[in-house]
Amino acid sequence: MIVEDDPMVAEFNKRYLNQVDGYELTAVCSSVEQALNVLENQRIGLVLLDIFMPGKNGLDLLSQIRESEKEIDVIVISAASDIERIQKALRLGAVDYLIKPFEFDRFNAALSAYRNKSDFIQDKNMLNQEELDYRILHQEEIHLPEELPKVIISRYLKDYMECDTGI
Repeated sequence: MIVEDDPMVAEFNKRYLNQVDGYELTAVCSSVEQALNVLENQRIGLVLLDIFMPGKNGLDLLSQIRESEKEIDVIVISAASDIERIQKALRLGAVDYLIKPFEFDRFNAALSAYRNKSDFIQDKNMLNQEELDYRILHQEEIHLPEELPKVIISRYLKDYMECDTGI
């Protein structure tokens, strides 16, 4: 679902989306209220969300999605480039954030990465640390020395035992 109040921008997003494999557009909404109505009546997996809209803004919608505990992912697509809004969107669980104007390559990368991650975890019940780091969190490999110093091991065990026994 695309939530964008500017019809021309919504059309660009729609055309871009049609060029990315693996997605079917369910709805285009021009307001938070319209989007909430669609979310109540249809199963939506991903929302492409603008922040600046008349009335309630996109962050209000993202907050409501999180409060309702719906299993919906959100990619923010907005001209909002201030750190406060970006941090709020990310803290509310936006899986990506595109700042307008952007190129198709960035849009494609965001949706392709999301699709790849979704496809990967769809059939998983559990992940190991390596899968979580590389496939989900996209973190660089963390290199630990092959043999940890005994001080670190003993401190870890002491901390573990304290946590385990409630001390």
